[in-house]
Amino acid sequence: MEHAQRGEDYPTLCGIPAYEVEMYRHLFIGDGPDDCPECSRLVWDLPTVATMPVELADALDLVLHDLGPLAMHLRFEPDDQAGPEYDGIVVKFPDGGGAGIYVPTGDQAAQRLAWIADELQDVVVEWLPELGLPAVWPECPDHPDSHPLRVSDDQGTAVWICPRTGDRVGAIGHLTPGR
Repeated sequence: MEHAQRGEDYPTLCGIPAYEVEMYRHLFIGDGPDDCPECSRLVWDLPTVATMPVELADALDLVLHDLGPLAMHLRFEPDDQAGPEYDGIVVKFPDGGGAGIYVPTGDQAAQRLAWIADELQDVVVEWLPELGLPAVWPECPDHPDSHPLRVSDDQGTAVWICPRTGDRVGAIGHLTPGR
């Protein structure tokens, strides 16, 4: 079985060419066990992979790793209306709603990663109750069902910390997804 690879000109979803899948993308949302999760994620992100700056897409991928399976339900597109000081990302929900994330262009990679994580956290925490889930992401492993982790900078590395204790839980992009 052939799987999609990031950066391919014509990626496939488990052997189905992306240009064919693009027309039927909505069928791959939430199909779950019948589709390869890696391929589904890439197919859902085709416009993002093709048109978003690589460093922005790479930072977003790290944050989405921490979001876990819920990331499969979101779509991301570049926002061309962001202006010269910002890179914009439009987050689209399965119900057609969406939100914008704007990242300053002059920041270092770790700062941009922290910015994306913080902004996406705000968007996801507002979206989770619509799914019947608690508005806690990423969940603090030391204090379950009580508060989300907070984005912080640890000597130039973007990390998640417990807001109650200040303890570092992990680098952004390296959490074990809890949901």
